[in-house]
Amino acid sequence: MKKFPPMVSFLYVLSIFSFGVTVVNAQSAVTVSTWKDAHRGALSVSVDDGYISCSSQLTANGFEGTYFYDGTSPYSSWGNLYNAGMELGSHTANHPCNAIDDNSLRYQEIEPNIDAICAGTPQPCNYLISMAWPCGYTNPMEETVALDYFLSARGYNHNQLEEPTPSDFMNLKSFNSHVHKPYPPNDFKTIVDAAEQTGKWAILVFHSTCDDDNAISYAASKDIWVAPIGRIIKYILQRDGFILENYNESSSGIGFTFNRLALASSPEFNFESAFSLADTVTLKVDIDDYQTIESVRLNDKECPYIVLGISGNKFLLINAPVLITSQSVYIGYQGGQSPAISVSPSSLQVNAVAGTNPANETIVVSNAGGGTLSYTISDDASWLSCSPVSGT
Repeated sequence: MKKFPPMVSFLYVLSIFSFGVTVVNAQSAVTVSTWKDAHRGALSVSVDDGYISCSSQLTANGFEGTYFYDGTSPYSSWGNLYNAGMELGSHTANHPCNAIDDNSLRYQEIEPNIDAICAGTPQPCNYLISMAWPCGYTNPMEETVALDYFLSARGYNHNQLEEPTPSDFMNLKSFNSHVHKPYPPNDFKTIVDAAEQTGKWAILVFHSTCDDDNAISYAASKDIWVAPIGRIIKYILQRDGFILENYNESSSGIGFTFNRLALASSPEFNFESAFSLADTVTLKVDIDDYQTIESVRLNDKECPYIVLGISGNKFLLINAPVLITSQSVYIGYQGGQSPAISVSPSSLQVNAVAGTNPANETIVVSNAGGGTLSYTISDDASWLSCSPVSGT
């Protein structure tokens, strides 16, 4: 792999992570939920140093976590972790707990570790997007190197909640294990409560033992989205790069299109390749309380949805991937009008002198009903043509 100066990596910090603001039509009823399924807060469970602790607790509660491996020969059990839905992340090859130069970090620590995880586990290389700093040590120059390879890097020794949009994606705030100073709160369940109450993201770190104070099972009873670090990072990037366009509301329903800002690639990684159709965000549509939903269509196909009351308002929730290409949503109200074609005039009478072409004539096609109308026009004479032949 090529060597690049630190300033190149710094530019990727600006281009990949600096959008930070959802872009929407000013007066629309559509927003993106801060967290998946409109949960109030978020929680990630991570395990360092190649250990597999907490996996049984996560699986028993229907959750998935992030497991960070340090070394160059992953254990066979790591294949089982990935097959159980866990995210596998990088923790360097030799676990350096001190500053090292850029080339050593790239070619002796990060790249050998990435190669080992890619070769020794079933996780595709383009899904290896998370890193954890050994002993929590990092500095700005090391972060710029890591940014060439990963979407985020988790820190250590913070004992703080992370914001819904982190200020530093390359040093995510987390809570230490009980065995390491500075010690975290005595009961991890209080951290789950704090994430729910503040709307923030709690990242817990464990090592050889899952001394979680039953916080994992406790989270199952709270309004908390529990997911691996990488999945939450991809949600944040889709959420904060969201663009809403063509919003239209009528008595029949609500329609709009959406897409997102593209992520810039680094010299080492095409970050767009880390996203799949399974990486969805939750769109929130504020609908009138008296309306009943008849159907919801995403890209003209029926789409699952739920309706919730949030803070006294009625919201429709849709989970959809936010792609860099445009997608459409139409929410039809029960009792709303169906599309109905209208053509004016209903017929044309054309006169012409033999050997000459008549003047062009115009017809107007419109939707006399509700919703969205798509039409096509055809002719049955070789001497007749029409333009355009379709429209919406």
